[in-house]
Amino acid sequence: MMFDVFLGNTLVHAYAKSKCFDSARPVFDDLVVKGVVSWTSLYSCYVNWGLPR
Repeated sequence: MMFDVFLGNTLVHAYAKSKCFDSARPVFDDLVVKGVVSWTSLYSCYVNWGLPR
């Protein structure tokens, strides 16, 4: 499934804030273009909740 970049970034951010890590990662992986916002959203998810690499 290919997501629009804006929608994908929004979903990753929303899932991350909701602690739905199992949903955030597949959305990130399906993004065609991964920019700074995409990486920051996913990275902050892991850092904020103390998840391992």
